[in-house]
Amino acid sequence: MVAFIKQGFGHFVEQVGNEPTKVLILFNSPEYQEINMSTWLAANPDGFISDNFGIGKELVDKLPREAIGIAAPQAG
Repeated sequence: MVAFIKQGFGHFVEQVGNEPTKVLILFNSPEYQEINMSTWLAANPDGFISDNFGIGKELVDKLPREAIGIAAPQAG
């Protein structure tokens, strides 16, 4: 299998057969950059998130719009 994923696009690899899978990951930059889930969600149009995750606009509107990292539970 060969795949090219443009920088900044969310992706995953799933093994769907029984054969061993070898994965070779190449980066186009020697500098690692993290794109966390909250940042990735905020960078996509609301309709894309709603359609692909099967959630309503009301819930999409409540998603974080900036990186939140690991957060302690909120009281209340």
